Amino acid sequence: MQLFKTYLQNGICIDDSLRNYECEDFYIQKLEYPKNTFTYSYDSLIHEALNKLVLIYDVITCRYFPDYERYQSQCYNIPSIFLKAGLESDFPASKEDLEKYLGEYSRDKLLLKVVPDLNKFIYVGDCHYLVSSLQNLLEEVNRCFIKFYIKLAEAGPLNTEIEGRDDGIYWSASSQIRDVHACVENYFIKANAVLDLFCKIVYEIENIRDDFSIVPRFKSKDKLWSAKRFLKMNKLPGTIFEECDIINMIIAIRNQVIHNGTLEIYPKMFYRLQNKQIIERFILFPDMEGAHFVNFKNRNHFYHNRHKVNDFLIAVHKEFLNRVLTTAESLLKFYPIDSFYEK
Repeated sequence: MQLFKTYLQNGICIDDSLRNYECEDFYIQKLEYPKNTFTYSYDSLIHEALNKLVLIYDVITCRYFPDYERYQSQCYNIPSIFLKAGLESDFPASKEDLEKYLGEYSRDKLLLKVVPDLNKFIYVGDCHYLVSSLQNLLEEVNRCFIKFYIKLAEAGPLNTEIEGRDDGIYWSASSQIRDVHACVENYFIKANAVLDLFCKIVYEIENIRDDFSIVPRFKSKDKLWSAKRFLKMNKLPGTIFEECDIINMIIAIRNQVIHNGTLEIYPKMFYRLQNKQIIERFILFPDMEGAHFVNFKNRNHFYHNRHKVNDFLIAVHKEFLNRVLTTAESLLKFYPIDSFYEK
């Protein structure tokens, strides 16, 4: 029977048979094919969410080009510089190159006849870039989640630290353990970025531009998460825009890491020994009241409640993915694209 590296909630790695989604206990398994890929208990959510985000490209296109034939007749005739310059690293055009070609194009009557909506195409391409970035960020959130449990299971302590110790709980600190903490901090930074970007995308979809005499700036240029109050989707149940502790907590943790420093002054990992064997690894999270850190004057890193990141991150990630998926589904209901393809 083939065995797979299996990372458990308690910070331990074992070799186990391939598990299925019906398994009640949380797990992450490393697959042999495709190489260096992982599966976990509810990872169908990340795949569903990413699949729904793909359709948002079409929502944006449909909002600006309701006439499908007009769209199709132009999209294959646009010079690549207008599609890639300033967006992709494999296209070495400068800002000056783009401005030059855009100026020449605007004076070329033949080209304007072939692609009369060039400025609009450029703007739609820029909006598509926002969706691509959202997909990348969501995948990064997922990778941070997976890497946390892998790095935790592979982090020390050294055998010399264990020798002579009785059964009990001890702690260790090392560069490896700093990497474990970095995964947690990066998770919440990236998750917050997903909120900001989703807000910008929905704002763009709800507030389309109608003047393309020049290539306009984003309507959402100065909009971040706080701009959700202007959205029609604001407070929609089940979405990221609903008032809830999980989203407020993500924002609070991100703000703590970005503005006030790391979540622990000396990043530590705790481990439990039994018969000279490590039977559990975990790191602790500061005490929180609702979505806010317990605070006294300048201090907000209290560990009285002994909350294990291993335990609460599983629930956070699952709810976050569910809300992202519901947000994408709701957006597709508000702006259906079926009619776009039927034309």
